[in-house]
Amino acid sequence: MPKSRFFLLDVIPQHANDCGHLGAQRLFSFVNGEAAFPQFVAQVLTIALISEGLHPTLSFKGGLPYLVRPRQKEAEMTEDSEFLQGLELAERIRRICSEDRVDCAVAFLGRGMRAELFPRPNQVVRIVCDIAMCCTSQKALIEFGAPAGPHGAGNSNLHVRDWIHTKVYLSAAGAVIGSPNLSAKALGARGQAPGNLEAGTFHPVKSNVWVEAKAWFEELFTSTDAIEWRDVERAAKYSNDPGRQHDPVDLLNMSLLDRIRHSPEDYKAVSFVVTTEDLTVETEESLKDGEQVGDTSQLSVVAWSEEAKWSDVEKSIIAFHRYDAGGQSMDGYVRCRPSGEQNCLLLFGVKGWNSLRRAHTQVGLKKPLTARDWRLINLLWEGDQTIFSAVEFAEALDAAARTVEQGA
Repeated sequence: MPKSRFFLLDVIPQHANDCGHLGAQRLFSFVNGEAAFPQFVAQVLTIALISEGLHPTLSFKGGLPYLVRPRQKEAEMTEDSEFLQGLELAERIRRICSEDRVDCAVAFLGRGMRAELFPRPNQVVRIVCDIAMCCTSQKALIEFGAPAGPHGAGNSNLHVRDWIHTKVYLSAAGAVIGSPNLSAKALGARGQAPGNLEAGTFHPVKSNVWVEAKAWFEELFTSTDAIEWRDVERAAKYSNDPGRQHDPVDLLNMSLLDRIRHSPEDYKAVSFVVTTEDLTVETEESLKDGEQVGDTSQLSVVAWSEEAKWSDVEKSIIAFHRYDAGGQSMDGYVRCRPSGEQNCLLLFGVKGWNSLRRAHTQVGLKKPLTARDWRLINLLWEGDQTIFSAVEFAEALDAAARTVEQGA
């Protein structure tokens, strides 16, 4: 009977041609006879590696057993991501943008990039971008299909979402998530290398990250609205188009009321309501039940006064409420309408600032009011008018501001 021996096997991890050799810790095996060594070691390691979901094959090196990890299936390899930067990153984004269908969620669009990245007329390119942060110009928006005038047709695949700061590029060629905007400085243009140093990660198509990013983009795209002429108008105010004379007024840092006073035309689709009526929950439910028009479960009473006259309103309302018990609030409403009863003032709407912001894509729409703003609203509460158009509201605020200044 052969003498029993201990055998030591060192297996060193290494990689070659994407077919990795799987290492193991030092293995001490007690076997009966040298002839049993290869088979026994193979069995021990194979059992251990199969438990890890791998199926090694046995080869020999220098007469010793050597277990080789098989090539992974393509589906298993798709989770591999790459860190990219500089020109390599820009080239990968260009590859993604060369597909027939491309999705981009970026903060800024640069001029000339439509022709640079998407020259083919049959490409379907969906974009969600920002206007509020001052860097997407009017000309860039028009290049990407925004209306060129108040009656022009727009690109239904170009959506606006203020304050979006993502940089996500998706197509059948994979996904890039990183720092570069859709601009010449970030990606290069006309044969020139990118001017910015950008970095990001690439994720293969069908990888977990690609799938999650695709689902995120679909939700983002369906929750935003296609660009309209009013968006192009305000982009001209907030962006730095070359050759445009700069507006000396810093609109972005104004309070909401000052912006309305300065540019009431931006709010022409909004009615403004000032009210001091307190409503109990029971009264509000009674008023809603009295309408008997469809489902009123999502509706709120915006304003109610038996003394004021019936009035029509825009579909969106910004309302300023003062309460008998003290306190005040500013609320946004969409899907607004007056009551069918025309012997009093009764307005209904669905309460929600996010819905109002999506409907009008206004910069800083929910920016908190300053103490000075509330002094102006207090003067309006003392007046007789309850409902204002944007122009009327701006004029009333101007008059209130003059009163405050005179009393200072």
